[in-house]
Amino acid sequence: MDKNFILLAAKYYDSVDFSAFQKELERGLIIKKSIKKYYKTGYLNIRLTLNHVIILYNYFNVFGTNILFQVIPPEHWSLLVTILKFLDRLPDKIPNTQIKTSTIKINEKIEQELLKI
Repeated sequence: MDKNFILLAAKYYDSVDFSAFQKELERGLIIKKSIKKYYKTGYLNIRLTLNHVIILYNYFNVFGTNILFQVIPPEHWSLLVTILKFLDRLPDKIPNTQIKTSTIKINEKIEQELLKI
């Protein structure tokens, strides 16, 4: 992540404990690792991934979407969009970008798993 992006994330950081900022920002990388593992192995710990996404949004609110789309590569956005749609956090367009989520296909296998929760 570049310096400008980190400064923008700091603007949206919603906590009085700023010492934990870097740790919470790195939560995006934990989610990336989980999604990457799914594409390698076919296994996704859905509840753990959902928990990480929810915590990210608790700290960064709407900017959590930008963080996720910044750290997760485009080839894995299908899974990300599916999770965000399930959590009702999927905007039509990612703020401060040209990304339109309606052009990204939903991962139907994960969508079915999410509906079981």
